[in-house]
Amino acid sequence: MKKPAYVIFDMDGLMFNTEALGERCMRTVLAQHGYTLTHEFYLKMVGSSGKITRAMQFAEFGEDYPHDLLARQTHDLMQSEIKTHGLEIKPGLMELLAFLKQEKIPCCVASSTRHAGVENYLQIAGIQDYFQFIVGGDEVNLSKPNPDIFLKALEKAKVSSSDALVLEDSINGIKASRAAAIPVICVPDMIMPPKDIRAYCLCLVDSLDHVITLLK
Repeated sequence: MKKPAYVIFDMDGLMFNTEALGERCMRTVLAQHGYTLTHEFYLKMVGSSGKITRAMQFAEFGEDYPHDLLARQTHDLMQSEIKTHGLEIKPGLMELLAFLKQEKIPCCVASSTRHAGVENYLQIAGIQDYFQFIVGGDEVNLSKPNPDIFLKALEKAKVSSSDALVLEDSINGIKASRAAAIPVICVPDMIMPPKDIRAYCLCLVDSLDHVITLLK
């Protein structure tokens, strides 16, 4: 495949095992308040911004759902888990970042998570210096599957869509990269994209270190 001039990373589920952790913590918190979080509903929220998932939760649990309280408690529980057990880095991430640095291929993070949250996780993992910049979900009007976040990344990186490469795990992220006309490699996490979504991808790989082989 063509070697990209720039690589755009998603974060949750791609670099860190935060999607699975988020589900466990959210299920625990909701259960304490008498709500049941199903795996199927959580998967529908994966890859979406906080604004979108907020609306989804009200639609699912009703107008009286104490979203802000439960979101804060879920966040606090996640931070406690990360402080106690560390932030689980996905296989191959460190090897891929080292390879990109060696090959002088710059990269950034474009995530539906708020900018400050992305920055915090990168610092916890000690990998913030590998990335030129962050585009968070709170910096664009429309979240994935809309292309806004990737278009903003292209603008900041000063590269064309055809010269960039997106690394994604979620269906919404793949749709967003396609809408931005950026080639994408999928590294599935919690969801295996259906056949029609897989058709948008250059390929699917089991882990990030396999991307190195493709770029050599």
